[in-house]
Amino acid sequence: MKINDIKTPEDILNYFNKNIIYGWIGSDGEKHIQNMKDFRKLYRISSLEEVLEAGIGTCIEQVYLMNSLMEKIGVESKMFCTRMYEGETFNDLEAPERMHCFLLFYINGKVYQLEHPDCERTGIYEYDNEDIAIQKINQFQMEDFKELLLSSLK
Repeated sequence: MKINDIKTPEDILNYFNKNIIYGWIGSDGEKHIQNMKDFRKLYRISSLEEVLEAGIGTCIEQVYLMNSLMEKIGVESKMFCTRMYEGETFNDLEAPERMHCFLLFYINGKVYQLEHPDCERTGIYEYDNEDIAIQKINQFQMEDFKELLLSSLK
C-alpha cells in the first residue's frame, strides 16, 4: 500500500504495520531501532519526510503522521501525550522514563484510539467517550512504566 492509497483509519494502521517501525534518528545521525538507549541525550524530533524516508519514528512522530493522514482523509482526530514522572531520578539521563503519545479519532459519535507505536497494543480500540479513553490509555502506560522501573532495579 502506498501512502496515497489510504482512505480509512484501518488503511493507516495497515500502512504503519508494513512501513513504519519504532525508532528514532539521534542528533548523532544514527538510527536507533527498538531501543531507548541514550534517548534523553540524543533524541531530536524528525520531520514527517524523515519518518517516511527512514521508515522509523517514536510515538511523537508516528502520532503526528497519523494525525496528518486522518486530516487528509477527513477524519477528526486529536493528539495526546502522557508522561510518568520519575521523581528523584528526573535529572539522571540513564534512568528509565515513560512517555507516550497517542491518537484518538472520532467517527459517527464514537471515540477510537489508533495505536501503533506501542507494539504490544497495536490496533484500533473503541471507547465510550474521550475521558474514558484517556483514563484507560494512561492506566495502560502507568502499568508499563511500573514494570519498567521494577525491571531496572533487578
